[in-house]
Amino acid sequence: MMKKQKPYTMYVVSHTHWDREWYQSFQGYRRRLVFQMDAMMDLLEKRQGFPCFHLDGQTSVLCDYVEIKPQQRERLARHIRSGRALVGPWFTMPDECHLSGESLIRNLMLGHRHCREWGTQPMPIGWVSDVFSHVSQMPQILAGFGLDSAFIHHGTPCTEDERTEMVWEGADGTVTLMIKAHPWFGYQDFLQLRYRGPDEVRQFEQRKIGLASTHVILGLDGNDHEPAKWDTPEVIERLNGMFEHIHAVHASLPEYLAALRRALGKDWTRGRRRFTGELRVPSKTGNWNGLTNGTGSSRLPLKQANDAQEILLARLAEPLNAWASLVGGEPQRDYLDRAWQYLFLNHPHDSICGCSIDQAHRDMVYRFDQARLLGGDSLDDSAQAVIEAIDPTPFRAADYRVTVFNTGNAPTGPVTRLAYELPSPVVAQKAAQGLVPTLLDDAGRPLACDVVRIERAVRPAPLTYKEPGYTPAISVRRDHAMDRFHVAVADGIPAFGYRTWRITFLAAQAGAAAKPATRLPRVKADGVRGILENDVVRLVARPDGHVDLYDKPTRTWYRGIHSFEDCGDEGDGWNHRYPTQDVVVRSTDKGARGKVHVELVQSGPLTASLKVSYTLRVPAELVSKVVPSQPGKTTTTRSRETVALPIETVFTLHAGSRRIDCRTTVNNTARCHRLRVIFPTNRDTAVWYGDTAFDLVCRPVTLRSTEGWNEHDREECPIKNIVATCDRRSGLAVLTKGLYEAAVQDNASRSIAVTLFRGFIENLFFEKTSDSLLLGDLTMEYALLPFTPERGAPPASLHGDSDRFKLPLPAYTRPASGVPVDATTLPPFSEQNPPQPAPSVGTEVITPSAELKAIMRARPRTVRNLLPSGTLLSLCAPLQVSTIKTAEDGKGLVVRIWNPTGAIVKGDLRAAFDFKRAALTDLLEKPVKRLLARGRAVRLAVGPKKIVTIRLER
Repeated sequence: MMKKQKPYTMYVVSHTHWDREWYQSFQGYRRRLVFQMDAMMDLLEKRQGFPCFHLDGQTSVLCDYVEIKPQQRERLARHIRSGRALVGPWFTMPDECHLSGESLIRNLMLGHRHCREWGTQPMPIGWVSDVFSHVSQMPQILAGFGLDSAFIHHGTPCTEDERTEMVWEGADGTVTLMIKAHPWFGYQDFLQLRYRGPDEVRQFEQRKIGLASTHVILGLDGNDHEPAKWDTPEVIERLNGMFEHIHAVHASLPEYLAALRRALGKDWTRGRRRFTGELRVPSKTGNWNGLTNGTGSSRLPLKQANDAQEILLARLAEPLNAWASLVGGEPQRDYLDRAWQYLFLNHPHDSICGCSIDQAHRDMVYRFDQARLLGGDSLDDSAQAVIEAIDPTPFRAADYRVTVFNTGNAPTGPVTRLAYELPSPVVAQKAAQGLVPTLLDDAGRPLACDVVRIERAVRPAPLTYKEPGYTPAISVRRDHAMDRFHVAVADGIPAFGYRTWRITFLAAQAGAAAKPATRLPRVKADGVRGILENDVVRLVARPDGHVDLYDKPTRTWYRGIHSFEDCGDEGDGWNHRYPTQDVVVRSTDKGARGKVHVELVQSGPLTASLKVSYTLRVPAELVSKVVPSQPGKTTTTRSRETVALPIETVFTLHAGSRRIDCRTTVNNTARCHRLRVIFPTNRDTAVWYGDTAFDLVCRPVTLRSTEGWNEHDREECPIKNIVATCDRRSGLAVLTKGLYEAAVQDNASRSIAVTLFRGFIENLFFEKTSDSLLLGDLTMEYALLPFTPERGAPPASLHGDSDRFKLPLPAYTRPASGVPVDATTLPPFSEQNPPQPAPSVGTEVITPSAELKAIMRARPRTVRNLLPSGTLLSLCAPLQVSTIKTAEDGKGLVVRIWNPTGAIVKGDLRAAFDFKRAALTDLLEKPVKRLLARGRAVRLAVGPKKIVTIRLER
């Protein structure tokens, strides 16, 4: 008699979830990885019926393994090529909410490249199994790599109407198949069946069938750091004897996906539960599937370093490398790829989220440093190649010239902040003659300029330069130190462009009398009354330490903003948790606030700064107390002992700008607490906005009801660099550098709350963290920007405003061509003519041979045909550039842009160079559609919230 065929098929997938660092250091985990990879290969070789093992959708594990055992590379490669060890599509599975969109794309690009190098295809799924929440543009990003499904565990509430197969619609309308992990067992649902009896197995079976919308079911035999299980075939056979309706087969994830797609059919989205935009709903039921809402504010220095290095690589070094490639500069691709790899190793959730042991995060500091050093040197090298191509003729009458680059989406100005360097001995010698360095415009007139500060006798930056000559060499500028002048100039630099100004030494009064070419009202500063004012805003520092801000274009006062709120924190790297009995200290409480000092620290016609400082007395730490009526139970409260928390903020205003830059320094002397800065807006609104990867997400002010849920909804949410709220009349934004958590509070004043930092102690497998307390000096940078709403929402130009605030302006000083050198004075430094050792007595000057002369003539020469100022490209507003880079194959440039609006944007992308063809590509830079070019311009029509990648071939 034939057995009755069971209606459901469970595809059992053997896998591991690999955290590179968490409750162990990276090296500790790697030792486990090497041991388990060896055992996995033994298993695959000795049990030919064992189909395959999945290495968590990452390729970094391959790099980590072969660094220790390079002799095993070919053995591992055989299993990968045969499809029995599955890797990719990621290099490292990243957190999403704390990263830029470009970082997510480049991570996937590297994962795909590694798969090609190992002779395989990446797993055909967006494997984000343990990412704590998901950004609104992830469906579109995955689709750009040909991935039409995503496996997730966090981000949806796990309510009764959810199924394993659901629809996720991204911000631009891209639809992906969402495969949701088991709400109670996550990505180890099949693994835990090994330890269950028949009744529990059948209960599990009914639950899995209830979650499924087809006859195809996924079973995951693995978990965090689990090895390949040698007995999985036997376990499957045993469980098949217990299942009543499911037949389990040992299979690969691609086999499961193919079967699921067949079962779903073409019209698979109809009638299916649909989630739209970002996935950030607290967990109602289940295990290990929460949002972990405090990761944006844990271990502040890591977030600041990440922000800085993402900007350095994608927004500075890559665009300058692209530009340098057009003028014959040395390719920086190998260096930049290595820098990106260091950065990606810091992007897994247990790393960038700040929820691991101290050693893991100390290792991250080293990797951030390597990314910074590699990226910074590449930036300098590329910039010098571009500068070398600038025609020096217009600068012959000057002493020096400084070239400043703006790689942002918006022009700088009307005031531009920069720093330039001059040789310290030259500055001292000229000062003795009553002369000071002065910036001149294109017509040779002094520019209006405020000298903000001067650093004396510093190391040259960059320290090295490429020396032309018979023997190409990298030489060191070591003949003298430099004076670095930090200035504010009444001039601007175009978006994606550069400007070169002359520097000459003039009498001090000549520079002081300079006027801007266009009318630019002065900044008025009054240190006694605590006022900074220009033609568009007025800032008043109040006696209580808070400030009032008046926005003249909208005639709106924001009063009593910039107060501080300090509460306790008994949480960990994942979550902020209030103590059982919390004590909240606010700077609005006169008894907690020390004497307020207001000081004018910079006053000029173009820029002025006020410093407001005071101490906030807060509880020193948390204290645990035993509950007398409940033995073994403890409560936590903040201590009666208090400490002084010195806080100082420098507010800076430039002429003609609505933006007020804030730099707050706190000497953190307290333990286990959270400090936020509060900005009452008094806007009539029910929503607020925070930026994430390629999007500005609209979020409700009022929290959802989550009583009885695993997690309560929290007001604070992750942001990248922008938090804003507005009504139809006016709005206020806070722009940040590395501050990744904010909220708009559901109160009458609709206050913006930005978390500056939180300190906590985390106990991970009996190892307590201490670095996480963040004791000592901390500095945070952010800016206030009142704005005029468009149709009741923030304008798209807010992204350009954020660029102006967060992007540095690399500046490079060179001697002007043709400057005569007086033998009686110290010559200015010259990258083309560094100091040479004097020849020994009796030596002769060597005349180059004909062969050497021929070699020199054959070397590529820089054509100095760039104008003193120019642009690499221009782009129609409101489109935004994510990066400009050299193509992966080295044949052309790639420009990635995105549309922040909800409407189609039509306009031109115009290049400053000739190209023979233009094409729209996918995110792997494979051509999808040829674009019509008119001269140096490409006509674009970019859909709402779309990410577009364009390849220009020279």
